[in-house]
Amino acid sequence: MNAENALLNTPESDLDTDGLSDQCDNCPNLSNIAQEDTDSDQVGDSCDNCLTVANSNQADSDTDQVGNVCDICPNHHNPLQQSIKAGDANGSGGTPNLTDIVYLVNYVFKGGPAPSPSCRGDENGSGGTPNLTDIIYIVNYVFKGGPAPIKSNVCCL
Repeated sequence: MNAENALLNTPESDLDTDGLSDQCDNCPNLSNIAQEDTDSDQVGDSCDNCLTVANSNQADSDTDQVGNVCDICPNHHNPLQQSIKAGDANGSGGTPNLTDIVYLVNYVFKGGPAPSPSCRGDENGSGGTPNLTDIIYIVNYVFKGGPAPIKSNVCCL
């Protein structure tokens, strides 16, 4: 047997021990015998960070285990993929109301806890730190039927 034949006949590695050689396995580090690939991007569903949209490079800028092409906030670590409801300054998840107004007043005038992230209190969508104009905006919405809070373009949870 010569050296060339020895290389050709060397057993292939199977790191995940699923019975498929790493060279043929679409997810070589995680056992996935069925080799399912819903989005046909050559990355197995078991290790694909975006099952519904092809992304063979698996880019994940914010390291939240959600591929950039599927991530609602690709530059902000958000593994649960939660979005922020406009006007929800206190983070309750509910419709903007008096408690959101009180939260903002406490923050702006009393040094209370800041909305987290700060864009959560950006009621007028200006992209700035919550301030008096945001308080006026939400008071107008809650008590006067004014325009609904605007989600800031820079706000991701």
